[in-house]
Amino acid sequence: MRLGCRGSGTVEALIALVLFMMGVLAASGIAAASLRSASGGAQVGRGAWLALGRAAELTRQAAGNGECAAFSPGTRAGPDGTILRWSFRPERHGLAVLLINTYPAAVQPRSDTLMSFVPCR
Repeated sequence: MRLGCRGSGTVEALIALVLFMMGVLAASGIAAASLRSASGGAQVGRGAWLALGRAAELTRQAAGNGECAAFSPGTRAGPDGTILRWSFRPERHGLAVLLINTYPAAVQPRSDTLMSFVPCR
């Protein structure tokens, strides 16, 4: 005659299955958070490239004629709903450029502000 509980292997298997499923759910949550973070980083990078390109255009324009009066505020739409706005503030020997990059995010649009300088007269 055998002493002990019958079916104890079943209980151990169920506990192992529950622990395994908890690990799978935790891993999938981490993967989802990583994807959201990577997507947000890519959006910020695209906006930064748009702002950098506009700052380079303004610098080339200033090098061409050297006149500050030719510059005016503006807006440019970029990829994936990114909007770049720029404005100017007179400074000694040129213009300070304020570049505001607005892009869609999960909950509400986000904005990054960048500063540049354009040497002109």
